Amino acid sequence: MEERGQIDFISLIVYLALVAIGFLAIRSAAYVEGASLFDLSTKYGKQLIWIGASFVLVSVIFLLEAKAFQLTAYLVYGILIALLIAVLFLGTKVNGARSWFQLGAFRFQPAEFAKFGTALALAAYLSDIDVNLRKLKDRAIAFVIIFIPMALVVIQGDAGSALVYGSLIMVLYREGLPGTFLIVALVAVTIFVLTIATTMIHVIIGL
Repeated sequence: MEERGQIDFISLIVYLALVAIGFLAIRSAAYVEGASLFDLSTKYGKQLIWIGASFVLVSVIFLLEAKAFQLTAYLVYGILIALLIAVLFLGTKVNGARSWFQLGAFRFQPAEFAKFGTALALAAYLSDIDVNLRKLKDRAIAFVIIFIPMALVVIQGDAGSALVYGSLIMVLYREGLPGTFLIVALVAVTIFVLTIATTMIHVIIGL
């Protein structure tokens, strides 16, 4: 782990490259002839605001001690879970998924922030010296941390984001989770993806 005050330049370069690629992809897909690059009425203009905000957030994170994240992990997780519940009742439906909060001209999706909160809470839990994923109780708690936001996102109708939460099981495998669980998870994800592409009846027949 990098000490505070040191920079992992490889990670920084990869991050900046991904931001640039993402922005160019949005601009090419939503290009408005004659509009300025900074026109906030365009999708790429709004994206620049989020990019700027992310730079500020990265700077703040860089200046904080690692212990600050461990102390606030469960609080952040709890707040984001509350937002995932709230969006079910107060959110705006977009493309069939009620997973967005509308704030004037801007929308934000709690599920995206909850990915960070879930990873943070899981990391805080796994960093406890008394946690051993070979124990059933510890294993169950780790699964619950992942399952709660994942289930809420599925209820919202955003299956794509739910799969991202499922990928956190890979972290558990690295920390000592038996390989059997990883195989079961991969099979479950495969069936889930197949049901999107076809129907459950065809998947059952294929199995």
